[in-house]
Amino acid sequence: MTADTAPWRPLSARSVLAATLLLAVAIGVPALVTTVVLAVFWSVLGGLAVAAGGVLLVAALTGGEWVRVRRTRYRLTAERLELRAGLLSETLRSVPRDRIRSVDVSADIVSRLLGVRTVTVGTGDGGGADAGLPLRSLDAPGAEELRRVLLDRGAAPAGAAPGEGAIARLDARWFGYAPLAEWAPLLGLGVYGGLYSVLTWFGEERAGRGAAAVDDLARPHLVVAVPAALLVVLLTGMVAALLGTVEAWWGYRLDREGDGSLRLRRGLFTTTSISLEQARLRGVELCEPLPARWFRGARLRAIATGLGTAGDDRQQVARDALGQALALAVAHRVAAGVLLAQRSPFAAAPLRAHPAAARRRRLSRAVTAAVVTAAATAAAVVAVPALPAWAWLAPVAVLAGALPWAHAAYRALGHALTGEYLLVRSGGLFRRTAAVRRDGVIGWRITRSPFQRRAGLATVGATTAAGAGVYRAADVDLATGLAFADDAVPGLLSPFLIRR
Repeated sequence: MTADTAPWRPLSARSVLAATLLLAVAIGVPALVTTVVLAVFWSVLGGLAVAAGGVLLVAALTGGEWVRVRRTRYRLTAERLELRAGLLSETLRSVPRDRIRSVDVSADIVSRLLGVRTVTVGTGDGGGADAGLPLRSLDAPGAEELRRVLLDRGAAPAGAAPGEGAIARLDARWFGYAPLAEWAPLLGLGVYGGLYSVLTWFGEERAGRGAAAVDDLARPHLVVAVPAALLVVLLTGMVAALLGTVEAWWGYRLDREGDGSLRLRRGLFTTTSISLEQARLRGVELCEPLPARWFRGARLRAIATGLGTAGDDRQQVARDALGQALALAVAHRVAAGVLLAQRSPFAAAPLRAHPAAARRRRLSRAVTAAVVTAAATAAAVVAVPALPAWAWLAPVAVLAGALPWAHAAYRALGHALTGEYLLVRSGGLFRRTAAVRRDGVIGWRITRSPFQRRAGLATVGATTAAGAGVYRAADVDLATGLAFADDAVPGLLSPFLIRR
């Protein structure tokens, strides 16, 4: 179908109703609470004014959504996907079909009930305005058909095992790892910070008096109150992490479709569908944060092109996530299924340990941190003589925590070659093991700081067009690291090596 004959298609008008309902909740509920508070504590007239303002705002935004839907059209030709939108000034955006790397389909709970979907077409060119094309407000069958057509590359790639089916399905027992998330304490702090913000709705003075009352109650019992408060914050964060994980990963399923591509679906209230072509997969990464590692848990992430920029964490769940925290044995099975391998590359070969000089470097950092803390404590004691004697526990605490970290960080170091993959591992608290296809490595980055040169060490990084871009074997013996790089991709580093 040529561009001249391809019809322009409208968006679904049901998205206006979906937007109205969402706006009514997002704006109407706070406006209602504010109206009641003002009417009770200040003025009924002021409360009615806020209510009227909320109604007008919802109506205005709904009208804007209606105009957007009416003035937006898209069409699909043999070569391009085009989007035309705008009221006073019309904008035409166009994406060549051969540059489309991903097609994601998502919907919040209201849109799901009304049969409306959002299709995000990505080109994998970064996070700028030209990275892809968002198509909001398509009806569900049209969105699924568009996803299928855009990802249809013809025959399945070699070795893709068309129709292989399910790789993983949700097991409710996996939610047991959710409270062990490393960011759970921050969620707890956020919950209580949010509660204080709600209290300020009833007046800053009232909120301040409440905080002062809690402080007066806890001050005489700090030895008990501080650990109790930390425990409450931690438990709250663990519950919040569990609820967030259930919402994000409910209904999780990872399938291999008939054309060999991977498709991940998840979500309780907001559903998301992410597709990934096998040909764009360059490996997987096994992430083992410390709390989950104690209970043999891990997360998997895809190392692939076309998933956007690495480190783009604006979404609740990164687009390269292949699942929530899983049992380690399950993570190995999923990795093997994703990579079309008989066995997980993480379990196929033991990692080679790094030299003792790498341990000394980490121990020296731990001691340096304690010395700096001791110096800062001494300066504080001189400046404020009234500081209690237990302030000197600070450098002791730093050393007590830094030494185990240094030992764990050294033990985490490792690298290996296994079949068509190279493995590199690092991280004391958050251990990451990357399995990268050797034919996906496009270059090597060798770095040596002055301290590394004195110790005969180097950091050898494999560069690839996927994932984080560089996967490093840190603090490896220089000769061993260069041999590792040369063996991983024969001929790539050879012109720069001097044989002895």
